[in-house]
Amino acid sequence: MWIITFSMLLACVFIYLNSVPYIRLRKFLASQAESGRKYSCFNDAKIWVGLQVAMIGLSVVFGFIDRANTTTIAIAIALAGSFAGNIVAAQVNRTVYYSETGFILNLKYIPYKSIKDFTRKKGVLRTVDVWTYSGDSGKLTPGCANKIRAMRDEREKRKDK
Repeated sequence: MWIITFSMLLACVFIYLNSVPYIRLRKFLASQAESGRKYSCFNDAKIWVGLQVAMIGLSVVFGFIDRANTTTIAIAIALAGSFAGNIVAAQVNRTVYYSETGFILNLKYIPYKSIKDFTRKKGVLRTVDVWTYSGDSGKLTPGCANKIRAMRDEREKRKDK
């Protein structure tokens, strides 16, 4: 029975650790709203969240199939917590908040005019590094980076007119 209790604790830790950045982001957005800045949201996490929900479902099914084995149940609980944490983390990592003049990156407001470069990484996650003239950098998903590029280009067109 101790292993099931431990796995429940582990599942809660997975969810909590992934919730902390989300809570910080929500507080930051609330403070920005108080100062008059409003942001739109672009989220490209639909497929990711769908996969995580499917994995939670599989964990529950495998735990149910072998419900006589407490180790299998414990593993299913811990995995379900991990996948649930990934869903919460996707709301930070696979989402970008933007306005007509800039966007949020690493809990900082970045004006479009301060973007120096976008560098696409190779590998499994294929993130895009965003570099600013001030030396700040952050990671975006390709979909979020494309949205920021489009908003920056749209801003440049409006500025030229």
